[in-house]
Amino acid sequence: MKKIENNFVVTGFVGKDAEIRQFTNASVARFPLAVSR
Repeated sequence: MKKIENNFVVTGFVGKDAEIRQFTNASVARFPLAVSR
């Protein structure tokens, strides 16, 4: 049970990190477009 819990916590952190990175990439990609208009 403990191992599964640890696995879940790790995947949760990784998922959150991936979400944040994706959001940051989207923001960075949009920013120059907004500036160039």
